[in-house]
Formats: sequence, C-alpha cells, structure tokens
Amino acid sequence: MRGRTADTLSFGEEALSPFHDPSLEALEARARAAHRAYIEALGLLEVVRRQATCAACGCHDVSEAEHQRLYDDAEAEKERRRITFRDLCDRLGYVVVEPNIGLCPEDASDCPVSRP
Repeated sequence: MRGRTADTLSFGEEALSPFHDPSLEALEARARAAHRAYIEALGLLEVVRRQATCAACGCHDVSEAEHQRLYDDAEAEKERRRITFRDLCDRLGYVVVEPNIGLCPEDASDCPVSRP
C-alpha cells in the first residue's frame, strides 16, 4: 500500500478506516440529538416551575391546578427524554458528551427578579 498506512482502506479519493462504523456514528448522532432534547425539556420544566412560583413572571390567570398539570406534563416529558438519552448511551456503552450544550443563563432573562 504505497503512500497509505496499512490500517486505511482506499475508496477512490476517500480513505476510510476499517474501524469506521456508520451504524455507531448514527447511534452517536441520535444520542447527541436525544441529549439536546433532554436539555430542552429541562429548560421547559424550569420555565413552568418559575411561572408557578415567581410572583413577578408567573401567569396569574392560570389556576394552581392548571400550573400543577403543566408542571406534571413537563416533568413527564423531561423524564421520557432522559430515559431515551440514557438508553442510547447504554447501547453505545458510554455517555456522549456534547460540548457547549446546556441551559443558557439567558433563559431567566424574561424574569424581572432574575435580572442583574
């Protein structure tokens, strides 16, 4: 194999490692998407919690029972997404780490109490 390392297969101009596994890459991509969805659900849960507990930014025209229903629904969705992410990571055998993903501090910027 002239000009190429022995652990690389050539296909036209594109070199592929024999360890290249498209199904693994697809599973990792699904795990990353599931992680983003889980973080999004955490953010929504925080918004619902804040609306129920913050006098300054809460929804005053929604009953306590309606707030509880919204919170329960957001909690259930968060848990569903957490389980999906966990199951994908279990299949991979490791936790996929996505850099620069998380809840933004700006998520609370609409709350007058949270503003500096």
